[in-house]
Amino acid sequence: MARGKRTFTLPTVSAAGLKRFAFANMLIWLAGLFIFEKGILHGNEYSLKELQEMMGSDAALARTIILAIALQMIGGIAFPVYAYLTVMGFEKTKSVTDYLGKIAMTAILTEAFWDYAMEGSFFSLETQNPLFTVLLALICLMIMKYIDEKVKDGRIFYKLGTMLISILWAMLLRTYGGTTFILLVSVFYLLKDKNGLKCFLGMMITIAGPFLGHGSFLGVVSFYGIYSFGLIARLAF
Repeated sequence: MARGKRTFTLPTVSAAGLKRFAFANMLIWLAGLFIFEKGILHGNEYSLKELQEMMGSDAALARTIILAIALQMIGGIAFPVYAYLTVMGFEKTKSVTDYLGKIAMTAILTEAFWDYAMEGSFFSLETQNPLFTVLLALICLMIMKYIDEKVKDGRIFYKLGTMLISILWAMLLRTYGGTTFILLVSVFYLLKDKNGLKCFLGMMITIAGPFLGHGSFLGVVSFYGIYSFGLIARLAF
Protein backbone atom coordinates (compact mmCIF):
# COMPACT_ATOMS: atom_id res chain seq x y z
CA MET A 1 0.00 0.00 0.00
CA ALA A 2 1.50 3.30 -1.10
CA ARG A 3 2.00 5.92 1.54
CA GLY A 4 0.46 9.31 0.96
CA LYS A 5 2.88 12.10 0.18
CA ARG A 6 3.40 14.64 2.91
CA THR A 7 3.09 18.19 1.78
CA PHE A 8 4.77 21.10 3.50
CA THR A 9 2.84 24.34 3.74
CA LEU A 10 4.21 27.56 5.12
CA PRO A 11 2.35 28.97 8.13
CA THR A 12 -0.11 31.75 7.45
CA VAL A 13 -0.05 35.09 9.24
CA SER A 14 -3.05 36.88 10.73
CA ALA A 15 -3.48 40.58 11.47
CA ALA A 16 -3.18 39.80 15.19
CA GLY A 17 0.02 37.88 14.51
CA LEU A 18 1.49 40.84 12.62
CA LYS A 19 0.65 43.15 15.52
CA ARG A 20 2.22 40.85 18.12
CA PHE A 21 5.32 40.46 15.96
CA ALA A 22 5.65 44.23 15.51
CA PHE A 23 5.14 44.92 19.23
CA ALA A 24 7.76 42.36 20.31
CA ASN A 25 10.30 43.76 17.86
CA MET A 26 9.54 47.31 18.95
CA LEU A 27 10.44 46.38 22.54
CA ILE A 28 13.75 44.93 21.31
CA TRP A 29 14.44 48.11 19.32
CA LEU A 30 13.62 50.35 22.28
CA ALA A 31 15.92 48.29 24.52
CA GLY A 32 18.78 48.66 22.06
CA LEU A 33 18.21 52.38 21.58
CA PHE A 34 17.33 53.68 25.04
CA ILE A 35 18.87 51.17 27.49
CA PHE A 36 22.12 50.37 25.69
CA GLU A 37 22.92 53.15 23.19
CA LYS A 38 21.55 56.18 25.07
CA GLY A 39 21.58 54.78 28.60
CA ILE A 40 24.62 52.58 29.22
CA LEU A 41 26.80 53.86 26.36
CA HIS A 42 25.68 57.52 26.25
CA GLY A 43 26.20 57.24 22.50
CA ASN A 44 25.12 60.81 21.77
CA GLU A 45 28.12 62.10 23.76
CA TYR A 46 30.72 60.46 21.49
CA SER A 47 31.59 60.60 17.82
CA LEU A 48 31.76 57.41 15.76
CA LYS A 49 35.56 57.65 15.71
CA GLU A 50 35.71 57.96 19.50
CA LEU A 51 33.46 54.91 19.93
CA GLN A 52 35.66 52.90 17.57
CA GLU A 53 38.76 53.85 19.59
CA MET A 54 37.01 52.93 22.83
CA MET A 55 35.98 49.56 21.41
CA GLY A 56 39.59 48.81 20.51
CA SER A 57 40.77 49.37 24.08
CA ASP A 58 37.84 47.90 26.05
CA ALA A 59 36.54 44.42 25.18
CA ALA A 60 33.53 44.67 27.52
CA LEU A 61 32.50 47.99 25.97
CA ALA A 62 32.92 46.50 22.50
CA ARG A 63 30.51 43.68 23.39
CA THR A 64 27.97 46.19 24.72
CA ILE A 65 28.16 48.28 21.56
CA ILE A 66 27.76 45.18 19.38
CA LEU A 67 24.74 44.13 21.47
CA ALA A 68 23.16 47.59 21.13
CA ILE A 69 23.62 47.49 17.34
CA ALA A 70 22.26 43.92 17.13
CA LEU A 71 19.15 44.79 19.17
CA GLN A 72 18.38 47.78 16.97
CA MET A 73 18.87 45.76 13.80
CA ILE A 74 16.59 42.99 15.08
CA GLY A 75 14.04 45.54 16.30
CA GLY A 76 14.14 47.22 12.90
CA ILE A 77 12.59 44.12 11.36
CA ALA A 78 9.19 45.45 12.41
CA PHE A 79 9.60 48.83 10.66
CA PRO A 80 7.83 47.73 7.42
CA VAL A 81 5.12 45.98 9.47
CA TYR A 82 4.26 49.22 11.26
CA ALA A 83 4.02 50.97 7.89
CA TYR A 84 1.69 48.22 6.66
CA LEU A 85 -0.42 48.34 9.83
CA THR A 86 -0.70 52.12 9.48
CA VAL A 87 -2.26 51.69 6.04
CA MET A 88 -4.50 48.88 7.32
CA GLY A 89 -5.68 51.07 10.18
CA PHE A 90 -6.38 53.93 7.79
CA GLU A 91 -8.39 51.71 5.46
CA LYS A 92 -10.36 49.94 8.19
CA THR A 93 -11.04 52.70 10.71
CA LYS A 94 -14.61 53.99 10.99
CA SER A 95 -13.40 57.55 11.55
CA VAL A 96 -10.15 58.74 10.00
CA THR A 97 -10.30 61.99 11.98
CA ASP A 98 -10.57 60.09 15.29
CA TYR A 99 -7.69 57.84 14.24
CA LEU A 100 -5.62 60.89 13.31
CA GLY A 101 -6.54 62.66 16.55
CA LYS A 102 -5.48 59.72 18.74
CA ILE A 103 -2.12 59.45 16.98
CA ALA A 104 -1.59 63.22 17.27
CA MET A 105 -2.46 63.28 20.97
CA THR A 106 -0.18 60.33 21.74
CA ALA A 107 2.66 61.89 19.73
CA ILE A 108 2.38 65.17 21.66
CA LEU A 109 2.17 63.48 25.07
CA THR A 110 5.21 61.27 24.44
CA GLU A 111 7.46 63.84 22.78
CA ALA A 112 9.03 65.12 26.02
CA PHE A 113 9.99 61.57 27.06
CA TRP A 114 11.44 60.91 23.58
CA ASP A 115 13.49 64.13 23.73
CA TYR A 116 14.83 63.24 27.16
CA ALA A 117 15.77 59.71 26.10
CA MET A 118 17.42 60.88 22.87
CA GLU A 119 18.99 64.20 23.85
CA GLY A 120 18.92 64.32 27.66
CA SER A 121 16.47 67.25 27.67
CA PHE A 122 12.68 67.36 27.93
CA PHE A 123 12.61 69.78 24.97
CA SER A 124 14.70 69.36 21.85
CA LEU A 125 14.17 70.06 18.16
CA GLU A 126 16.92 67.67 17.05
CA THR A 127 14.49 64.84 16.32
CA GLN A 128 10.77 64.20 16.76
CA ASN A 129 9.37 60.87 17.91
CA PRO A 130 8.19 58.25 15.38
CA LEU A 131 4.51 58.95 16.06
CA PHE A 132 4.89 62.30 14.31
CA THR A 133 6.14 60.34 11.32
CA VAL A 134 2.98 58.20 11.50
CA LEU A 135 0.93 61.41 11.73
CA LEU A 136 2.50 62.81 8.55
CA ALA A 137 1.97 59.47 6.81
CA LEU A 138 -1.72 59.48 7.73
CA ILE A 139 -2.17 63.03 6.43
CA CYS A 140 -0.47 61.90 3.22
CA LEU A 141 -2.93 58.99 2.95
CA MET A 142 -5.91 61.27 3.58
CA ILE A 143 -4.85 63.55 0.73
CA MET A 144 -4.25 60.58 -1.57
CA LYS A 145 -7.70 59.21 -0.80
CA TYR A 146 -9.24 62.63 -1.48
CA ILE A 147 -7.43 62.69 -4.85
CA ASP A 148 -8.84 59.23 -5.65
CA GLU A 149 -12.36 60.42 -4.88
CA LYS A 150 -12.31 63.91 -6.41
CA VAL A 151 -9.68 64.05 -9.17
CA LYS A 152 -10.32 62.42 -12.54
CA ASP A 153 -7.16 63.03 -14.56
CA GLY A 154 -3.51 62.72 -13.55
CA ARG A 155 -4.25 61.22 -10.15
CA ILE A 156 -0.97 59.30 -9.96
CA PHE A 157 1.07 62.50 -10.43
CA TYR A 158 -0.87 64.30 -7.72
CA LYS A 159 -0.41 61.36 -5.37
CA LEU A 160 3.32 61.09 -6.06
CA GLY A 161 3.58 64.83 -5.47
CA THR A 162 1.76 64.40 -2.16
CA MET A 163 4.22 61.68 -1.17
CA LEU A 164 7.24 63.88 -2.00
CA ILE A 165 5.82 66.86 -0.09
CA SER A 166 5.15 64.61 2.92
CA ILE A 167 8.74 63.38 2.83
CA LEU A 168 9.95 66.98 2.63
CA TRP A 169 7.93 67.87 5.73
CA ALA A 170 9.34 64.84 7.55
CA MET A 171 12.85 66.02 6.70
CA LEU A 172 12.13 69.60 7.78
CA LEU A 173 10.57 68.50 11.08
CA ARG A 174 13.23 65.80 11.57
CA THR A 175 10.71 63.12 12.42
CA TYR A 176 12.32 59.77 13.15
CA GLY A 177 12.37 57.42 10.15
CA GLY A 178 10.33 59.87 8.09
CA THR A 179 11.62 59.24 4.56
CA THR A 180 11.65 55.44 4.75
CA PHE A 181 8.31 55.17 6.56
CA ILE A 182 6.40 57.50 4.22
CA LEU A 183 7.83 55.73 1.17
CA LEU A 184 6.68 52.37 2.55
CA VAL A 185 3.23 53.65 3.49
CA SER A 186 2.79 55.22 0.03
CA VAL A 187 3.78 52.00 -1.75
CA PHE A 188 1.47 49.89 0.43
CA TYR A 189 -1.44 52.25 -0.29
CA LEU A 190 -0.85 52.91 -3.99
CA LEU A 191 -0.27 49.21 -4.76
CA LYS A 192 -2.75 47.73 -2.30
CA ASP A 193 -4.28 45.52 -4.99
CA LYS A 194 -0.90 44.28 -6.28
CA ASN A 195 0.39 42.13 -3.44
CA GLY A 196 3.59 40.88 -5.08
CA LEU A 197 4.66 44.21 -6.56
CA LYS A 198 4.03 46.15 -3.36
CA CYS A 199 6.11 43.65 -1.38
CA PHE A 200 8.94 43.75 -3.92
CA LEU A 201 9.11 47.56 -3.91
CA GLY A 202 8.71 47.58 -0.13
CA MET A 203 11.69 45.26 0.20
CA MET A 204 13.79 47.54 -2.03
CA ILE A 205 12.86 50.55 0.12
CA THR A 206 13.67 48.58 3.28
CA ILE A 207 17.09 47.62 1.96
CA ALA A 208 17.73 51.28 1.09
CA GLY A 209 16.40 52.38 4.52
CA PRO A 210 19.75 52.45 6.37
CA PHE A 211 21.17 54.67 3.62
CA LEU A 212 18.17 56.98 4.01
CA GLY A 213 18.91 57.28 7.72
CA HIS A 214 16.64 54.71 9.42
CA GLY A 215 15.68 51.07 9.22
CA SER A 216 17.35 47.68 9.15
CA PHE A 217 18.33 45.39 6.29
CA LEU A 218 16.74 42.60 8.32
CA GLY A 219 13.37 44.28 7.76
CA VAL A 220 13.00 42.27 4.55
CA VAL A 221 12.21 39.27 6.79
CA SER A 222 8.93 40.89 7.79
CA PHE A 223 7.68 40.80 4.20
CA TYR A 224 6.89 37.11 4.56
CA GLY A 225 4.15 38.10 7.00
CA ILE A 226 3.01 41.05 4.90
CA TYR A 227 2.86 38.99 1.71
CA SER A 228 1.18 36.04 3.44
CA PHE A 229 -1.48 38.25 4.96
CA GLY A 230 -2.06 39.89 1.59
CA LEU A 231 -2.69 36.47 0.04
CA ILE A 232 -5.17 35.56 2.75
CA ALA A 233 -7.08 38.78 2.24
CA ARG A 234 -6.93 38.34 -1.58
CA LEU A 235 -6.33 42.06 -1.70
CA ALA A 236 -3.75 44.19 0.06
CA PHE A 237 -5.91 44.15 3.15
